[in-house]
Amino acid sequence: MSETEALLGETPKLWRLIYTNRVWIVLFTIVMIVGLYGGYLLFGSNSLEVLVKLQIQKKQLIDDAKKLEDQNATLQKQIFELRGLKP
Repeated sequence: MSETEALLGETPKLWRLIYTNRVWIVLFTIVMIVGLYGGYLLFGSNSLEVLVKLQIQKKQLIDDAKKLEDQNATLQKQIFELRGLKP
């Protein structure tokens, strides 16, 4: 037994297990973090589903705006006709 081991004592088995498997532990942690982030992107508040819903809502709002513009033009034409002006 060397002097260092005599001074420090025997290392606990848990720390030795962690030290010998440190690469796998780090790799597992990285995979878990990437997996959680991917799950958040797919199902969280910034998810793909929310993006698709917002794109559909945007298209509907643009269509509604066009319909209202057409309706406004028709009503203005009727107002001008009632006042006796040419549109």
